Amino acid sequence: MTDTRDAVVDERRALLATGASNVLAVLPVFLLGALAVFVRADLGFTERALGLAVSIYYGSSAVLSILGGRISERLGPGRALRLAAIGSAGSGMAIALFVDSWINLVAALLLAGFANAVAQPAGNLALARVVRADRQGTAFGLKQSAGPGGVLVAGVTVPLIGLTVGWRWAYALTVVLALVTWLLAPSGSGTTRASRSHRDTDDLDASTKAILSAGIVFAVAGASALSAFYVESAVSFGHQPGKAGWLLATGSLSSIAARITLGRWADRRRTGRMTMVIRMMTVGAAGFALLAHAGSTWILVPGTILAFAAGWGWPGLYQFAIVRLNPGSPGDATGAIMVGMFAGGMVGPIVFGTLVEASSYTVAWWTLSGALVASAGFTHLAMKAVRSDISRRSNA
Repeated sequence: MTDTRDAVVDERRALLATGASNVLAVLPVFLLGALAVFVRADLGFTERALGLAVSIYYGSSAVLSILGGRISERLGPGRALRLAAIGSAGSGMAIALFVDSWINLVAALLLAGFANAVAQPAGNLALARVVRADRQGTAFGLKQSAGPGGVLVAGVTVPLIGLTVGWRWAYALTVVLALVTWLLAPSGSGTTRASRSHRDTDDLDASTKAILSAGIVFAVAGASALSAFYVESAVSFGHQPGKAGWLLATGSLSSIAARITLGRWADRRRTGRMTMVIRMMTVGAAGFALLAHAGSTWILVPGTILAFAAGWGWPGLYQFAIVRLNPGSPGDATGAIMVGMFAGGMVGPIVFGTLVEASSYTVAWWTLSGALVASAGFTHLAMKAVRSDISRRSNA
């Protein structure tokens, strides 16, 4: 009985630690997107420069994500989560205290990108090692809710902090989350639950992982631009910054609800997880299309819900599916897949910012809507390679 109670406590600590770590890892860049109206006015840079700064953050995460997965496997999830927390908090405080130009801002975001590259696989590894297999879908849904959770936090900082005491104060939140992560991170290295009954040879091969990684690029491109430019876009369509911030928080809540619901659904299913991911991407594309014509609140609100809930509600289910397909080394596997996810994050904002400057927000949102449809199609083709790989292994 005591062992069961201790196991439940360990699961909750691991979930809280990974959630805090994930919010912390993305908070520097999400705060930048939400507070861009104020940051750009203070530091003096354009929409294209904003997109480039966000892209550099995701680019550093992409370049370092395989290394981040290996660091997580080597250090164990607890120490890796603490390392990521130090990097994220250091980035946030550097922005709050020292950044006075676009170049300095980018330097701080590079550090945040490294922290993100470690935090993602470390969190996945912690859940794979600590959480029971029949609850991992829900756990991954909760863990990946940290992303929109970061956007929610960033959204409410617009009316509560940005419009009152100034945007720099918002970055002090990184220290609070770093402390939570440090205190709750699991101790020891543990033994992967899945690895007790599976060999490393059960994992997908490198070429299949590469196809999956490439297939996710376009969808993440849309999601990263959504978080970076939502407030600026709404303001450009005539909505007030405070209203846009609250709607950004509302969209984030819808994404959190979608991720948790999908996680609970996945715990009751043995197949069909990636098919659901593809469906979510397709529905999310409609939300992006609505944001292209968001001059009216009656269009902006449903567009926001669809874009966030469907267009950005699938990552928890996606990563859970990858972990289940790679029971021997979940940290390494998700580190490899994160290359594509972070690459999408790198491409999306800079392309979006360039399209806005060259044309309009309408053209930019329609382009990302098409990108989400393309990612759904690409992921469908990638799953054919996955099924072929599984069939090959079962017949070997």
